[in-house]
Amino acid sequence: MRRVVKVALSFILLTSLLLPSIQAEAAGKFRDVASNHWAINQIEFLSSKGVISGFSDGTFKPETNVTRGQAAIMLVRALDLSLSNRPNPGFKDVSTKHSAYKYIAAIVDAGIYPKGAKYEPDKTLTREEMARMLVNAYSFKGQKNVTFSDVSKSYWAQPYISLLAENGITAGFSNGTFQPKGAVTRAQFSVFLSRCLDDRFKVEPVTGNNVPILMKDIKFGMTYQQVISRETREISYNFPTGVAYYAEKYGVNTYLDYFFENNQLDYIMYDFNPNDDYFSDDELWDIYIALQEVAASEFGGTYYYDEGNYGDYVSYSSLWFMNGYEVFLYVTNEDGINQITLSYQLPSYTGASEQDKKNRLNHLIQKAKQHSQQLNEH
Repeated sequence: MRRVVKVALSFILLTSLLLPSIQAEAAGKFRDVASNHWAINQIEFLSSKGVISGFSDGTFKPETNVTRGQAAIMLVRALDLSLSNRPNPGFKDVSTKHSAYKYIAAIVDAGIYPKGAKYEPDKTLTREEMARMLVNAYSFKGQKNVTFSDVSKSYWAQPYISLLAENGITAGFSNGTFQPKGAVTRAQFSVFLSRCLDDRFKVEPVTGNNVPILMKDIKFGMTYQQVISRETREISYNFPTGVAYYAEKYGVNTYLDYFFENNQLDYIMYDFNPNDDYFSDDELWDIYIALQEVAASEFGGTYYYDEGNYGDYVSYSSLWFMNGYEVFLYVTNEDGINQITLSYQLPSYTGASEQDKKNRLNHLIQKAKQHSQQLNEH
């Protein structure tokens, strides 16, 4: 049995999956940016350079959306562009008295943003607009052949989005999407801009064939050394076929396990019940539904599932077919062991028939059992 810190994974706690995680008390420059905030290093990096600043009350408001005018201000500061003698860009909705006027004039004059009838300075910046701004500002080059599942090759922003990915500025979301129409928060923009300014913050460049599966730019086929060099968390322990990290998923403390075969990453698993705590059949069902709901919000509402009571045990599973990989949620009490896992792996079968999907589920169930047994024997 693996030695772990006791994890209280009761049904009551699991129903809090849909609630945001509680952050630690802020310890950095801004009182609302916790010391463990995912973007604290980039926020403080840009703050030290005078590119970004907080508010008069000492906050940074990392989750507040960035406006198009604010983006222009930060870009001008990051590029150290002069504000002097810039011609009026001629936008109908940007008066010379607007707080971002000089900055907008500068990025238009520098060729970063095109001229047009309107600029909409107070409108929220979208991810596709951010991609165009950064690519033009930093003259990124590449093949322009990266397509996320929600960005077709014919879409106007695809070349910009591809160049961001090829140059290590973005890795997209864990479900293979880029979400081009999505808003950009102050924390997110800080991360993207920091990657443009300093290679230390970049993710591994994406090509048309290696879209990352996790936000930490970890991909199948990586070696053990490559994985641990990209993980920012402290290793909890090594086991014969992989390495484990203490992590958080959906607001619950879990173990994140990386499994290797021939020193190549081939399976990733979040273990929501590493202590083998006991749950009744009804509790397992409630846990499964809670996890399925929040997972569907991350991976999409379309998935294949199997739910059954087999007399001696219950078994519930859901399978999402992603762009280049699969996500498998598995909850069971077979053999008296409560297994609650979410795993990622390469597609195990081809085809889309009902039998193909059942074959995939059966294969993944056996794989989940095997990996769980390896961990419990450790």
